Formats: sequence, structure tokens, C-alpha cells
Amino acid sequence: MYCETFLDDLDTRDMSAEARLCYMLWTSLADGDRLPRLADLWARRATGGPDYWVILRPLSDEEFYYDYFGEAVAAAFGIDMTGQTTRTLEPDVRGVLNKLYDLVVRKRRPALAVHRASYAVEVHHWERLVLPVLAEDGSLRLAIMARPREMLKDLLNAVMLASPVGIVTFQAIRNTTGEIVDASVSTMNPKAETFTGRRAADVVNKSLLGIYPTLVAKGVWKRYLRVMVARTTDDFDYFDTASYRWFNVKAAPLGDGFLLVFSDTTAVHDALIQLEVEKRSAETARAELAAEIQARRILESELRRISMVDELTGALNRRGLDLAAREAGRRAASNDEPLCVVAMDLDHFKHVNDSHGHAGGDAVLRAVAETMSAEIRRDDQIGRVGGEEFMILLPGCGLEAGWETAERLREAVARTPVQHDGLTIVVSASFGVQELSRAGSVEAMLVQADAALYAAKANGRNRVEAYGAIVVPSDELEWLSDPGTGRDLAYVD
Repeated sequence: MYCETFLDDLDTRDMSAEARLCYMLWTSLADGDRLPRLADLWARRATGGPDYWVILRPLSDEEFYYDYFGEAVAAAFGIDMTGQTTRTLEPDVRGVLNKLYDLVVRKRRPALAVHRASYAVEVHHWERLVLPVLAEDGSLRLAIMARPREMLKDLLNAVMLASPVGIVTFQAIRNTTGEIVDASVSTMNPKAETFTGRRAADVVNKSLLGIYPTLVAKGVWKRYLRVMVARTTDDFDYFDTASYRWFNVKAAPLGDGFLLVFSDTTAVHDALIQLEVEKRSAETARAELAAEIQARRILESELRRISMVDELTGALNRRGLDLAAREAGRRAASNDEPLCVVAMDLDHFKHVNDSHGHAGGDAVLRAVAETMSAEIRRDDQIGRVGGEEFMILLPGCGLEAGWETAERLREAVARTPVQHDGLTIVVSASFGVQELSRAGSVEAMLVQADAALYAAKANGRNRVEAYGAIVVPSDELEWLSDPGTGRDLAYVD
């Protein structure tokens, strides 16, 4: 039972006019800490008579005796409690009211309570002004003005009658195993009668599927069943073929059944159809514009792709590789996965250009890019970052797997001669490998892979070196700068 109790600032609280007059009367009769006499309060009580008054005599902090129970209160609750105690009340109600009354007894101050009456059919919300007073023998009494704030029946009737939407409530029908197999109509408001063309008197207590058997085939019953079983809500549009009208339907669980609220949206649908007819020419123009926009987007996408692709080899260019590396690093960190990069540089490429010209050098670069592309996975990305230098991003690969990939690429390049202008050009390449987790950042990983590549060249070329597993004499390796620390790297170990 819901109950909200106020003990302070009662003169500012929202209460009925009768309750406010009673509170003001009690205040005027109180003399400091001395409570007013019940006889004085009763003799000078506010207008309206004793119908809504209750007089309680405390027996203990868990039991109160009803000396008087007003006629209006008795009518609302369906029982006259005069001569009985609060022990006869339902446990949840008794607990809430006893707590309220005991609070007033202990504090010897008035209290205002607003509560839902779970046991009074006619009244939905009540207010109780509880006033501590003295009987003729000086013992304590509680004078209570109990006034209805909201009449449930009147409220529901007003809502049902005045509602511009159809309202129907249903009670679940279950089989012997407890499974919901149907629902019966409980109530129907006048607007629902208008929409359905059926009188409430003709459908109340009748089977929903008996009245509308097509609900199963149309999938509507399945939605209602889900509302009852899953205790969820639903909202959908429904076309009634009988009346040739559109309805917006909202369903919500209610007790062991559900509540249906629906409104006629035929006019809205008709207006939309008419609007579509009137806009056919505009739609054609929009379609043409959309096609032009799409073509422009494709062109822009192609331009972006071209701006990140090396024209000679079809691999990513330096800008594209940098962007791809940052994105791969972000994904690796987000998914807690390894990332490896392989740096590659053709050996003695200047000799190729000197011997076969730039056309021969270009042929070698294209062929090597194709060879490596055939050896890597679909998700791997290859980029040309310098004249004859490439880098390959290997997502999901650690240092060891990256080294194995680099070794496979080295062998593929070495065993695949390039044919140009009737001549066979044989090339080899050196490789350096580093892993993101070892480098600490994408930028450092790229630089350290490059450092490992230079170590491979210093150690004889046509080989693979992994950063962190190589030792190179300082006089054979150019000094490199680590962007992560700003320190020069003379030894890579």
C-alpha cells in the first residue's frame, strides 16, 4: 500500500478545504505542548458533518481501537469498523496505518498522509489528517479526517467516455497447463464501439479470437501474446479490411491480460498517399539528383583512393600507408590484438636502373609489388614508401609470424625473375620486422622496422632481420633517430 506522510509545514501542504479548516481549528485550540480536547474539536468541527471522521483510541503501538467510524468512510470501504481494532485490517494496510498512527502518538503532532486505498473499491486516493487530542479523562485519542482525493470509478468513467481513442481491456484465457490461448473482452469504451462497429454489450466476456479469427493469420495475435507473456508494450499500424481503415494500435500489459488503445489514422494515410501522388514529378527530379550525387560521391571516393595509391605499383603510397598504419594501430589496441610491420628494400636497385634504365626499374618495381601482393593475406596492406622501399602491415601477427611472412616474401622475390625488353632481371630484397607491442607506438614501430631493414643490408642483404634480435657493428649502420624517445640508435639489440 502506497502512503506518503507529512509531519512538517502542514500549513503549506496540499489538502482539501475541509482538512485545512480542521487543521487550523486544531492549531487554534492547542496551547503550547498541551493538546486540544476532543470535545472542543468535535463541537467546533468544520462544516460537512462527521461523515468523514474517524476517532481512534491507542491500545498499543501495534493496535488502535475504533471509537467512531464515519458513515461516508464506511460506505467507501464497505464496512463499519466501529468497535473493532486495526488488527482486523489486512496485514499490509495494518502495517502502514499503524506506523502512521504510532508516529502521531509519539510526536504528539498532526500528520497528513496521502495514500492509495487498496481495499476501498470506490476511492483510488485518500488523504488522512491525523490530529492528536485528549479525551475527557485526559487519555490520548486520534481524530482523523479521511477525505477521498480521487474517485476511481468516476475517474475511469470520465477517461473512457471522453477519450478520443478506442480503449479495450482484455483478460487472458489459459488452458489447463497455464498457457495463454485466447483473451476475453473485459471493457470497451464508446469510441472503440464506433471504430469496431460492435456494441460493448455484445462483445464483453466474449473470445477475442472468436470475434476476430483473422488476427492469427495476420500476425496481430502474436503481438498481443508477446505483450501479455513478456510484459512489454507494442506500437504498430494496422489496416482493417472490413472497414477499409488504418489504425494506430498501442498495446500494454494489464493484470493478467492487456490494454489496447487505438486511433483512426486513415485520414493521415490518405493524406500521405495523396502527397505521394502529387510529388511523383518531384520524386523523379530527386532520383536524378540522387544519381548525380552518388556519381559525384563515387568520383570523390576514387579521387581519395588515387590520392593514397602509388600510380606505378598500385600499392598504397606513403600517405596512404601512414593512414592505414594509424588505423591498424587503433584497431589493434581496441581489440587487444598484435600488429606487425615489415619494411622491405630492393638490393642494388641503382644497378638495375643503371643497367636497364628507368623503364626497366619501373618494370621491376611493378613485378615485385605484384609478387608480394600474391603472398600476403587479404587484410594485409602493402605500401610503397620510397623509391624501391615498401612496407607491409600485418594485423593479427606478432613478431615471429611477421618474420615468417617476411622470409616468405624474400624467397618469393628472389625466385621470381622479371622479364623486360627481352631480358631477364633477377633481384633480391632485404627485410626488417618489428611488432607494435615491442615498439610502444605506431611511429616507433615503423622507424624500428626500417632500422632492422638497414641492419639486414649491413649484414649481407637478401635476408630478414627482426628488431630486438639483431646486433650490427656501428660502423656498418647509419645512425637512426627513434621518434618515440628522440634517442639515436647505433646498435639495434
